[in-house]
Amino acid sequence: MSDRERLPPKCRAKIFALADREAAALTALNSNQRQIAELAKAYDILSDEQRKRELKEESDRRQQVQETHRERHRALADLNGRIRRYLYMLPADAVIDDASQPRSS
Repeated sequence: MSDRERLPPKCRAKIFALADREAAALTALNSNQRQIAELAKAYDILSDEQRKRELKEESDRRQQVQETHRERHRALADLNGRIRRYLYMLPADAVIDDASQPRSS
């Protein structure tokens, strides 16, 4: 199913939102990585031991944050890929409708 126009509007909106979330996660991952690199450069330049310790602590904290960003991006990319593979595996004449709202009891 490569013709996205056959997808219901809500389905298309969710796919685009998921792609945006994946891109945002990648941006956060790359930004944090750049900050880690900048901290490493500053650490190499400094001679003040107290400031070096502070930079080392911040770098360690950023490394932990980096792992969180990496896991989040990986999960979003995996979900996005699985949804796209499912949609592409559908036959050309398949029809997808928006799900109806569940009835409350």
